[in-house]
Amino acid sequence: MIELRPLTAENMETVRVWRHQVPETLRTPYMLTKGMQQDYYRDVICNRESHTRYFALWTIAYKVPTKRGADHYPAEFIGYGGLENISWENGNAEISLLIGPEYRGNGYGREAVKLFLGEAFNKMRLHSVYGECYMCGPWLFWNRLLDAAYGNGTFEGVDSICDNEAFLPCRKYWNGNHYDSYYFTFTRQSYENLMRDTSERNEQADTGKEHEAVHGQTDDSVRDRCGTSDYIHGCGIE
Repeated sequence: MIELRPLTAENMETVRVWRHQVPETLRTPYMLTKGMQQDYYRDVICNRESHTRYFALWTIAYKVPTKRGADHYPAEFIGYGGLENISWENGNAEISLLIGPEYRGNGYGREAVKLFLGEAFNKMRLHSVYGECYMCGPWLFWNRLLDAAYGNGTFEGVDSICDNEAFLPCRKYWNGNHYDSYYFTFTRQSYENLMRDTSERNEQADTGKEHEAVHGQTDDSVRDRCGTSDYIHGCGIE
């Protein structure tokens, strides 16, 4: 499980290190200095008049009973992201996500997207949330989320995408090549579908844990505490 917290200046320095490891996923074509990152934190993140709402992503601390007493798992800062380019007049915003390299592959990306969409639709009264991911980056992560949100099944080619998806040509120049981008939109209805899909996954996971407990295999259930999905393949968009 993860939660949203306010971003700190210390968090932003960690983010600066993370983003330098995945330049192929970012719009900004240059590396940032510590001073540049802190300017962004002060002028954009901390400015309530800006058209940006970013959050720190933290795991939730928990403990697991053992024969020795309990194993404690402290909360960790695992990523950041949120909504940018917010248009209050039109009721839309762009989603952004960055998961720390050592925390990928645990389902945190999927959880983070649900939290961001919850902020957009349940608190900010937005109508839609869009995003863009370069195809030299983890675009399949977003495509699979759209499949879950709209019930499209597995991506099989351009002809199978829905009205809420598109490919834009030559949007990123990286390592000597131009790459297209995957453009997508979440609506409130698709968000509700995604939450329903997650609820069904959790019920299946709980059933599996009960089965393991009956057979005396409770230790294996610890691996599911931080999410059962494994959709993220790298950083998201910036």
